[in-house]
Amino acid sequence: MAATWVFLLSMPGYAKERRDTRSPPEYPRQDWLRDSLRSTDLVVVGTPRRSPPDQAFLEVTRILFAEPHSAAKVSAGVIPILPDRFRFTDPCHGIWILIRTPAGFTSTNPDALPLDERTWPRIKGQIATNIYRDVPGPLREHESKHQLYRTFDQGGTEVSHGINVHLSDRIFTELHARGRLLHTRAWDRAGRLERVAKLPRKGPGFFLQWRDGKLLSFSHFLDGQLTGTERTYYPDSGRLRHEVNYQAGVRHGEEQAWDEQGKRLFHERFEHGFLPPVIAYRGSKKPVASLTKGADSLYYSAPRWLMNIFLSRGVGMTTKEVSTLLQLDFSERSGITFPHYRCDESLDIEFRAGKIAKVSILDNGVHCE
Repeated sequence: MAATWVFLLSMPGYAKERRDTRSPPEYPRQDWLRDSLRSTDLVVVGTPRRSPPDQAFLEVTRILFAEPHSAAKVSAGVIPILPDRFRFTDPCHGIWILIRTPAGFTSTNPDALPLDERTWPRIKGQIATNIYRDVPGPLREHESKHQLYRTFDQGGTEVSHGINVHLSDRIFTELHARGRLLHTRAWDRAGRLERVAKLPRKGPGFFLQWRDGKLLSFSHFLDGQLTGTERTYYPDSGRLRHEVNYQAGVRHGEEQAWDEQGKRLFHERFEHGFLPPVIAYRGSKKPVASLTKGADSLYYSAPRWLMNIFLSRGVGMTTKEVSTLLQLDFSERSGITFPHYRCDESLDIEFRAGKIAKVSILDNGVHCE
């Protein structure tokens, strides 16, 4: 199965909560435009110009919106822009939706070309959602060679608000509102959208990633947890590389992997994070241990005395005896891991034929003082 080569810019928006969690999430043009207007520092009408050998600027004929720090960068109708990359076509006159980086402004227009001036009456109402329209207090700007962001003081704590821009051979942005992350986006050196992620605490979210314009991976989220299908693709051929299914943030259903020729390398089925069959605890006692399920791992925590029972007398215990002692669900195939037996050691339990076959103390990779 090959990845799609195009952005889904003309289809119904993800904002309408289309819940097909097997297909790639949609990021239509209208969502891209709305996100750009929400996070922009500056919206202008202008024309890009080059200043040899390696500088560029935008001749501004009209300012449509300006965040105060960025407005101060407009001097004599000219602003610096990033040269030789990031979406500026020379010389195209129109509307540019801009964010500021440590090296100059760059465009976040949904297209490589500027917007037609005639579209402004239709879209200008969306500027009301701009992050700088609702400022909780005076914003302090922080700028270094590779990063630019803004914060406000909240009881002595610096809280992020607005766009956080990281500049390298790519541009990576985070949009914060009063310390809460709203979305992330990234562009490659050619100005193509490379990544977009929206992970709200409530409701549907998604992650999309491209490379050289080809879909590289996607994930779906619900209430901040992975759900549905996650896929990654080989960047050159676009063939499917890995697929895994999630429910409530843990693996549930099939997980598969293929080589670049399409030969299946791995196939497994999960049941609520476990490799089945699951030994379910049916007792009524409240366990002293706890189970944490991550997207790709399971681990347990327990008092030292309980872990020492497994260490000293565990080998040979039946799964029924383990269930009575642990008082939590587990899987013989997944095994049981206590990652914090000691600061720098984990306790790992392996099963075979319905009994504990091996109990090991392993280095957990933590460096302890």
